[in-house]
Amino acid sequence: MHALQTYCSSDSEEDAIEHNNTRHQDHPKQVQSIHLDVGNCHPNLTHCRMDAVNPAPALPTPKVPVIRPYISKRKRGDDDMPSNNNIVKKGPLNIPPSYQSDTSNDTNVVNRLPNKVNAVYSEHKKCVNCIRWNPNQHNLLLSASMDGTIRVWNYPQCKESLLCIRNHFQAVRSALWSIDGTSILSGGFDKTLRLTDVNAGKETLLIQNNQFITALHFHPVDNNLFISGGSQGAINCWDIRSGKAIRNYIGTFGQLQDFAFLNDGSEFFSATDTVRRNSTDRALLAWDFKTGAILSNQIYQEAFTCTCLKVHPFESTLIAQSNGNYIAIFSTKRPYKLNKKKRYEGHQVSAHRIGCDFSPDGTMVITGSSDGNFYGYSYKSSNIIKKVEAYTCACVDVAFNPALYRTVATCGWDGNIKILS
Repeated sequence: MHALQTYCSSDSEEDAIEHNNTRHQDHPKQVQSIHLDVGNCHPNLTHCRMDAVNPAPALPTPKVPVIRPYISKRKRGDDDMPSNNNIVKKGPLNIPPSYQSDTSNDTNVVNRLPNKVNAVYSEHKKCVNCIRWNPNQHNLLLSASMDGTIRVWNYPQCKESLLCIRNHFQAVRSALWSIDGTSILSGGFDKTLRLTDVNAGKETLLIQNNQFITALHFHPVDNNLFISGGSQGAINCWDIRSGKAIRNYIGTFGQLQDFAFLNDGSEFFSATDTVRRNSTDRALLAWDFKTGAILSNQIYQEAFTCTCLKVHPFESTLIAQSNGNYIAIFSTKRPYKLNKKKRYEGHQVSAHRIGCDFSPDGTMVITGSSDGNFYGYSYKSSNIIKKVEAYTCACVDVAFNPALYRTVATCGWDGNIKILS
């Protein structure tokens, strides 16, 4: 077209026609089109009309229907699950299934409180919400963080995490080991419940919810059942085999803070953050597990919420971490009386969700504190027998190792995990 425009702008129109006829003598149709267009050229113009050269628009190609194979509903559900690439294994994790700890129920084991910080893990980027020792392999520790990850640590062999789980899209509020120690159940602010097989590094269960998950607890006898609670106050019992809720516990209360089962699994306690005028009867409730009936709502009448619940390993005692800066003591037998003569006080809660725990032999009570210290109390006398400066921020959760008699795991608001021994 450039050559054609050049000849059209020359003084001799006939020379341009002769040149094009010579160039395109093998294509008479093209020559005729070009000749007609050249006739439309004016000697003083530098461009020609090429409307006749442009071909007619092509007709759209008809779409041929494609027959695709049928995909079952189960298969489609599996495809919607997060990719297992979000689970990174950095070392071997071969946990044999075992339903009973070899030392956690041994009354001959005498526990001691730790003296100093022995190890620090700092891979989490935000606050660590909870920590749990594996009930089977006692050297494995899990941690759940506000950065949306769950990590498994091997103490004291490794300084880095062995497993990193990133299948939650928002903060992980609660996580715990299954009874056999081979899976991790977790829930978070992405409104999902997830079960991860640690040995295989694969997510095996995904349950969608309509509320933030804030509390979880496995049934102490049946490893296939667990209860969950969330920001809207709903408590559900789930069956892992079907992935469906088999029981709902109905009540009017706020966000769930924690659960605690009796050792036989017949009853459990729930703590919520609902404390206002004429509603303190909802802060701490006792439930019948099978029927879903409220057994008592007159357990704790103080105007404080409870952030953590623990049942004594051998005695009929329940302790509750109170926002009144003390740990309250209750009986697990009806009518669940509050011990008004004894409490564990000296640490600070200050509206943080501070955790507490019993030693495996039941002789000591340990707790974190908003002042960053670790506190150890005598179970019988309620006196402070140990105080360790661990953090410059709040010490959020504590967990006594079930086998290492002088080892305690702690986590802080700064994202660090510190092992005291």
